[in-house]
Amino acid sequence: MRYAYIARLTQEEGGISVSFPSVPEAITWGESEAEALSHAADALMTALSMYVDDGRTLPVERDEPTQDTVMITVTLPEAV
Repeated sequence: MRYAYIARLTQEEGGISVSFPSVPEAITWGESEAEALSHAADALMTALSMYVDDGRTLPVERDEPTQDTVMITVTLPEAV
């Protein structure tokens, strides 16, 4: 099943950090935007997998993307 969440990219010294307002456990960064976005998908997948492993309900994305955000989509196994 596919899940999409809004990510905020923030320019930091030495790179770009990525956070997900609806999934606060998913935080990462990269030296470039491309690297940060690649890491973002991994961080989101890991955080959502933790929700599943803990038996918690996955967060629902309620916000709409803006020009300062991007939508990151990951696929989790159907058993979720």
